[in-house]
Amino acid sequence: QTDEIIKEAIAKSKQDAQKEARERVENDPAAKARKRLEAELGGHSFQELQWYRESLPALLPYIDEMRDFLMTLLDERSISVRRLNQPSEAGAILNPSTLAQTVADIRSGRPNPPAFLEYGIREAERQAEGHFDCYLVVDNSGSMEGNKILQARHAVMVFLEGLSAFERDIRERERQGSIQLDWDVRSSVYCFGDSSQEVKPISHELSDVQRLDAVQRLNAGGRGTNDFMALSDVAESIKAEIAKDPSSRGRRRIVTVITDGASGNERALESAIQELRSLGVSVVAIGIMDDSVIDNYPMAEVITDTRELVTALATMIKTEISK
Repeated sequence: QTDEIIKEAIAKSKQDAQKEARERVENDPAAKARKRLEAELGGHSFQELQWYRESLPALLPYIDEMRDFLMTLLDERSISVRRLNQPSEAGAILNPSTLAQTVADIRSGRPNPPAFLEYGIREAERQAEGHFDCYLVVDNSGSMEGNKILQARHAVMVFLEGLSAFERDIRERERQGSIQLDWDVRSSVYCFGDSSQEVKPISHELSDVQRLDAVQRLNAGGRGTNDFMALSDVAESIKAEIAKDPSSRGRRRIVTVITDGASGNERALESAIQELRSLGVSVVAIGIMDDSVIDNYPMAEVITDTRELVTALATMIKTEISK
């Protein structure tokens, strides 16, 4: 009986200690904040977000390089126009909208007719295409495990962060110049293995949930290399948007594929590429230590070192957008 009492006391002591530990965790401000953050991350952990943020500094040179290049396109998009009532080096010039009134004022003897106005410089849109949709389609098959999938994640990060920064630059340029550039950039990410999965829907936005969805779902878990499925899904998405909004047909669309192996169905791949091209979509590919992309894609590049992937992607995106 004494032994039973001792056992019960020990068990109760353990339960009390566990309860006290739980209460400490639940009442800890840092733990509460982390729990709230993870709830906001759509099922992703704080550690995943921390990994993303800690990986970014090493990728910033590539992101900035892409952003700087895209800014040159934005500069070309903008032209100088005159804005009323802002002093400038141009000085006083005739105001064409008041010439008739000026003549009447002069004839009536009115002193200092408002024939001249001070103009400044502001930016206005150039009449040219400026709506871009950039899709990144990434091989998620088992052969991508290890450093390949890590570099693919880095490539996705550069792709998303570079384009998102450029979209913010467009909006800031509009705000500063009090203009409407009528220009925008959207991004989307798909991955493929046994099947196709859209891991970042096409949009201008880039939230932390979207960031983590795009990189954490790249886990080299698939057995197949069914790139044609992802390209077909992209085509269906584009056709659905055009059907809903015919004016969206004029958007420039670029699909970049990253893969390390031959397609699981080259005939289906050829059909998917042809369908995309019929929609006016540019389709390019980067092969990781595999040259089958040269035969399968209209434009392709092969890299022999996974460390070249980020640079190759940034270069290819810049080349296609600048066309």
